[in-house]
Amino acid sequence: MVMLQPVSGLYIVEEFVKSVGIEDGYDKFDKAVHERTGFHLSEQSPLQHVKSVTGPTLVAQVHDDTMTRPQDVQEIYDAIPVAEKSLTGSTIVAAIASAGTLGHPSAAGNKSLR
Repeated sequence: MVMLQPVSGLYIVEEFVKSVGIEDGYDKFDKAVHERTGFHLSEQSPLQHVKSVTGPTLVAQVHDDTMTRPQDVQEIYDAIPVAEKSLTGSTIVAAIASAGTLGHPSAAGNKSLR
């Protein structure tokens, strides 16, 4: 699986409304999304789904994106339930040993983008 710039609705909308200066923007946006979809922004995140990952997964995210937060992709990376993970520059690589390995074996271990 490839997760290219995974983001949570919560973080991307918070960053957007902050950048355009909309007062109570997050709450207004969340209400509008909920009325149209039945879901709140806090429910729209890959974080709740990556816990079910069963194959090798490449997670890629630019570190200094103005509309996302490094901790969002870090939380997604940390939630992938594999023992062997590696970080390479601004790209996160998570691998499941039983399904094959991505990245260099010497980089194994749970690391942080911080």
